[in-house]
Amino acid sequence: MIRRSTWILFLVFLIFVAITIYWERSRNTSEELSPTSTPQASMLNLDPSNVARVAILASQGEKITFAKNDANNWTIEEPLGEVDANADFGSSIERFITAKALSTLESPPPLDAAGLGVPPYTITITLQDGSQIIVLIGSVTVTDSGYYVQVKDDFIVVDKTSIDNILDLLINPPYLTPEVEMTPENGSVTPSP
Repeated sequence: MIRRSTWILFLVFLIFVAITIYWERSRNTSEELSPTSTPQASMLNLDPSNVARVAILASQGEKITFAKNDANNWTIEEPLGEVDANADFGSSIERFITAKALSTLESPPPLDAAGLGVPPYTITITLQDGSQIIVLIGSVTVTDSGYYVQVKDDFIVVDKTSIDNILDLLINPPYLTPEVEMTPENGSVTPSP
């Protein structure tokens, strides 16, 4: 006959096996259910070194064009002006070129609702081979996290910061501005040399 201590030891062993099986199954189930991060698609799928020129045009008519010089640095091509040497506008341009799409819209909202009926901004990217890509910038999304963007026939939402940074180059171009100095005797403003 089997002793009582053997039965207890056998019962503890069965409980241990049951707990191990349960733990393995619950761990596998949670791994299967955990969301996997899908890599975000690039807005343009471009290598920044293949881009020769970027022109930003507002619907009201303001325009600024950036081009790469012989040293492969970004310069302002149009309108001409003295560029602030401390301005780092090249990084804003390259962040825009490599921006990721937050989402691709299979069923985009109506063009007017997305601000793409008459887009407030149009960005024309000219590649080294002379071909062009037109990027239409619409309105800000309802969640204020991105902009509606149209590239060819694709409607996507792009991170707000990437778009704001490049649009700021049109709104606040990186030109030198004359320093203004107040004279104490009459309170008048005179430009500093």
